[in-house]
Amino acid sequence: DLALTKVADKTNVSNNDIITYTITVKNSGNGNAQNVQVSDQLASILEFVSAVPSGVYNLSTGIWNAGTINAHDSASLEIKVKVNFGNASAPTYDFGAASEFNLFVLDTLVQPSSDTEGKVAVGGYADLRNYSVGDKLPVNSGNVLVVGNHLTFISGRVYNGKAIYGNFITSTTGFSADDGIEKDSVIDFGAAKIHLINLSNQLSALAETDTVKFEYGHVELVGHNNVENVFYVDGAMLSTANNFTVDVPNNSTAIVNVSGNFVEWMGGCNVIGTTKEKVLINFFEADTLKLHGINVTASILAPKSVLDFSAGLVTGQVMVRCMFGAGQYNNSMFDGTITGGSSIANFATIVSATQSSMPSLIDVPASMARVTNKPDGATGVENDNVIPNEFNLLQNYPNPFNPTTTISFSLANDGFVNLTVFNITGEKVASLVNREYQTGNYTVEFNANDLPSGIYLYRLSAGNFVSTKKMILMK
Repeated sequence: DLALTKVADKTNVSNNDIITYTITVKNSGNGNAQNVQVSDQLASILEFVSAVPSGVYNLSTGIWNAGTINAHDSASLEIKVKVNFGNASAPTYDFGAASEFNLFVLDTLVQPSSDTEGKVAVGGYADLRNYSVGDKLPVNSGNVLVVGNHLTFISGRVYNGKAIYGNFITSTTGFSADDGIEKDSVIDFGAAKIHLINLSNQLSALAETDTVKFEYGHVELVGHNNVENVFYVDGAMLSTANNFTVDVPNNSTAIVNVSGNFVEWMGGCNVIGTTKEKVLINFFEADTLKLHGINVTASILAPKSVLDFSAGLVTGQVMVRCMFGAGQYNNSMFDGTITGGSSIANFATIVSATQSSMPSLIDVPASMARVTNKPDGATGVENDNVIPNEFNLLQNYPNPFNPTTTISFSLANDGFVNLTVFNITGEKVASLVNREYQTGNYTVEFNANDLPSGIYLYRLSAGNFVSTKKMILMK
């Protein structure tokens, strides 16, 4: 578990003042964290002076390479900046690479049967079936579907433009794209992730302009500013509501900052006074967002969140980390005007890290595994007597699956082996293997009949070898 803190040595500043920010990453887990990177984008009003230790902070990218942080240890960075009011200008808030997309997913998208009227971008893996993209776009709209790594598109159509994939494609003759299917790299999803997380943090620091009324299950946001209205909503309150209304002056912008790691949203959604294109809902803390039985008439920014959207409609832009479900997206682009306040908002965010173990997990008895030794070799090995010369964890098959899937792994040496399944929040949900094994190739059948749909991680530990892969349960 990595925890990030950032403090300033003063809170009230004048022109030419020097501020020292101290950023600390603490590893409270039992495993070392490698390749830790922290994003700290300095506001234009802050002029960089120095960083200690030197050589680890890249001013042009705003990335601090913290490197390896051992278990129960921490790393710190001090950044000195000078306040220059001459550089002050109205900050520009935009969605960056996500600006032209109806649906922008940083990692994984799984939709069994649905459609998105506008453009779609997915950073990692996309699995689409009976799906259409871009049917409401004008002809020759360019890159309508962009997938950074692996595109699986079994049946459906990309209208009015191209389908782009980064590395792999799995498809059938039931999939077509009006302007062709190409292998290319057109979006820097790593940079997009940093941009959207920083944007979400910056918006969460805007001063609240109006209060929230909650009565009889109705969350009511009434604003009076003709330009910009900012609200703060408790995610726990929204999760219990059955109706949601934003009422602000005509043509004004509404920014709704919603707190909480888990938020469930259902029921009515109404926009009064202004238009839906002027409303943005910012889930700045959420790692899980659940939508169902709702027609959201606003744009959604939740760059840290897995969106579970089983049924319903969003008429607006959606930017999330992962998404699965059959929810639909209508093409309505955000065009609100967002200005800054008098405070200097400056955030640090962990953007990359790998850990050799996942600490603080809840134990669940092993009850969903069947293990079979395969001395004749793993699938695809022709020599029946092959002994593996390296450790390997293969991608489960099928993936997505319901409710069973097979996980294969190879052991180069005898030893103790652990194969464990976690949910997306790091909670242990199944222990598949936990004993001594001999050198060889093995398969495990995982039955997730008692688990909800979602993204899961499975991790193999064998001696010094540790490997983690992702799988998707889609019921």
